[in-house]
Amino acid sequence: MKKLIYCVLIISFSLIFLGCPNVINTIIPNRLSPPSWIIGTWSTNTGYPSADITCQFTSSNFIYSGSGMSINYVEAFGSALHDTSSSTLYEVSYSTSGVNQKSSFSKLTATTLNYSLTTSGVTMGPFKMTKQ
Repeated sequence: MKKLIYCVLIISFSLIFLGCPNVINTIIPNRLSPPSWIIGTWSTNTGYPSADITCQFTSSNFIYSGSGMSINYVEAFGSALHDTSSSTLYEVSYSTSGVNQKSSFSKLTATTLNYSLTTSGVTMGPFKMTKQ
């Protein structure tokens, strides 16, 4: 069941990424502002390496990687991006081509968090991630 959920997650990201050719080459520096507690690389450990995902956060960007693909959110979604943060929650959202998507990261401990993805009202997750 988990493998199916991860496959659906990867397919969703692929379809959204491929459906946005107008913004793929748009680069807006310092568009995102992740909080300090999330800076670094976070990964799932499902037991199925092909289904695992990695999220890398810098002071100005979010990069999602999984199943042989990588999405640099600032480059891919540019001005459509919005983010909000608190001491325990970071959310990145965008709306483009009629698709609304939100990635939510809830801090559990200094080295673990829950990741959920909501696409047009349908939520997948939470998926536990560990800081690398």
